[in-house]
Amino acid sequence: MDIKEAYIVLQNASGIKKGDTVKVIRSYKSEELGNPCEWVPHMDETVGLTGVVRLVYPDYIVVWFESIQDYWSYPFFVLEKLSSEEAPKKKKKKSYIKRQEESNIKLGMKVHVIRTASSGEEGWSDAWNPKMDSFVGNIYNVESIHDSGIELINEEGDSFVFPYFILEEVKDLAPFTQVLGRDSDDAKWLLDIYKSYNPNAIGYPYECFDDCYASVIPYAGNEKLFGTKKASNV
Repeated sequence: MDIKEAYIVLQNASGIKKGDTVKVIRSYKSEELGNPCEWVPHMDETVGLTGVVRLVYPDYIVVWFESIQDYWSYPFFVLEKLSSEEAPKKKKKKSYIKRQEESNIKLGMKVHVIRTASSGEEGWSDAWNPKMDSFVGNIYNVESIHDSGIELINEEGDSFVFPYFILEEVKDLAPFTQVLGRDSDDAKWLLDIYKSYNPNAIGYPYECFDDCYASVIPYAGNEKLFGTKKASNV
């Protein structure tokens, strides 16, 4: 029996099989102890890492590393098989739908769009449309709730579904609070005194003493927006 044949016998006896969790304990030399694999510099980062055996060939083993999203081939003698107690536990992430339900965003709630989102981000099943950029920084009412996200409609009637994690609830303003109000995203912010919120007033639900508006924000902290068309950061 030559050294290559001996290697195959020893690997088979190691008991390492597909699906096992293993740890790379050291590097190896090319053809060391009869194995056909070659160590390359990129593999240096895998020493000490834990991975899962994807394939077992008679003379080498393929390991997948979730942490670096890559796989490499190894001889059995540089792999330490870990028991189920030793293997790192992978925390199961809740589905997007479950996390959205737990966010407590409700129909009719006023929300602030705080940023853009990437298509598919955090399991969101919808895609970001460039037209949605104009919603960022402004406040809207939740029109409907779907498995794919939260529907918002702007003053022009454009409707899009947003992921829950870029929305923040806006607490109701107290009557007689100084506010800035406007009728559309391209209108100037006007100074007024808040009166009440009327959900039945289509398009302009924020009732103030001088006028009704599509959106309002507290004047305090947003003084620099008065008379401008800039998006709010509330």
